[in-house]
Amino acid sequence: MHTSGFIPSRIADDASSGFSRFDAVDPTDGGQSQRHAASLHLQTHAAPGSDLSVTLFVVRSSLALFSDFSFYVDDPVHGDQVEQDDTRTTAGLRAAYRFERALGRWSFTTAVGAQARYDAVTNGQIHTQARRQHEINALSDVDVGTIGVFAEESISPASWVRLVIGARADVVDISVADRRPGLATPTRTRTGACSARSRARRPRWSSRHELARPVRERGLRFPLQRRVGHRPSHRSREPPRARDRVRGGRASAPRGPPPGECRRVGARPAERDGLERRRGHHGGPRADAAPRRHGRTALDDTPWLRADASTSLVHAEFTESPAGANAVPYAPGFVLSAGLSVRHRSGFFGSLRLRSVGDRPGDPQRQMEVQGFTLLDAVVGYRRRWWEVAVLAHNLLNATWREAQIELDSRLPSECLTTGLPRCNAPEPGRMYGAITDVAYTPGTPFSAQARVTFFLD
Repeated sequence: MHTSGFIPSRIADDASSGFSRFDAVDPTDGGQSQRHAASLHLQTHAAPGSDLSVTLFVVRSSLALFSDFSFYVDDPVHGDQVEQDDTRTTAGLRAAYRFERALGRWSFTTAVGAQARYDAVTNGQIHTQARRQHEINALSDVDVGTIGVFAEESISPASWVRLVIGARADVVDISVADRRPGLATPTRTRTGACSARSRARRPRWSSRHELARPVRERGLRFPLQRRVGHRPSHRSREPPRARDRVRGGRASAPRGPPPGECRRVGARPAERDGLERRRGHHGGPRADAAPRRHGRTALDDTPWLRADASTSLVHAEFTESPAGANAVPYAPGFVLSAGLSVRHRSGFFGSLRLRSVGDRPGDPQRQMEVQGFTLLDAVVGYRRRWWEVAVLAHNLLNATWREAQIELDSRLPSECLTTGLPRCNAPEPGRMYGAITDVAYTPGTPFSAQARVTFFLD
């Protein structure tokens, strides 16, 4: 497979260069990947209110990726293309036993189990020219073995509250062998066994290393949703935001009803009361709670229609940087996600989804700008009991947009051959020529459509 790879903006924005957004500076960039997996899951109910489950899996995958980001900065003769190889075999086992019991109005659910996993990995990085190997930079065999045990106790003293307590312990053994040719004896480094107690944590997102500095974020978020008659198949996702030492205020409009509060149109009073009681177990309103409405009542007569929208207005800056050099790179100031979906009882369904991201700074000084985009996608289909047909259209308006964008140093063969040229940085130690700092990007996909046929085995 070949891709256009990263394209410097200075070439694509120059009409006289004759370079289109789907051309490639290095046409040999690209790669291939394979993945094969097999799994076996067994589950049995040993006794009423209890079950035992065992899962076995084996995965074999391989990746060969050729990429060139800086072109001719490090090696002005052969270029800077590198081949990244990763071949791995993963095998694992997971066993868990769960049982329930009650003490008066209190309910208890206990789960205990164990996990074991082994990864055999061979990875390397090779300096290449047009996919021909030139120099091996790294080649290693990595063996990782993991054994873990876990326990979880769920306590529900009432239908509207639940307390979950859990613990986990893991033992990890890692062994690394350097397989680069030319070594008298391949060296193997063993970290030894290490144990750790782990707990779930929210992932921290950062677009570059400056995000470790204190950040101030101010903005508004207005998520509005309306769900009528059925639960949505997915939720809108917001892009990651800087989370390090954030200061400032954020105001939010009330969200639409959570999935547990989806009103069932046309339900009989007695049936609706039962739904309310079941919702209380998941944290929703109790049966005796006062009813509340969300959104516009104009949709009450169209249970087959759903609309949602979410927007964010954010201003992010580094608090310890001087004015004019305190912008958070790649932090969008405006994000919009909206959609309208239809699912009629006759079987016809469809949706329109709008995604929009505003322009954002590419560096703290705001000297470079990362372009935003607005995309419209559509789906139209028909569903019967055991089959479904659909047509999906991506980028319905065929907008020109840039997907991945990053600021980096690069040089083409005819650039920065002498010092002192405009936009050319001074050569770094060990380099023959300077480079140009620019925003490089991969082109976004144009309009595309695909047909889908799905069969359901009930």
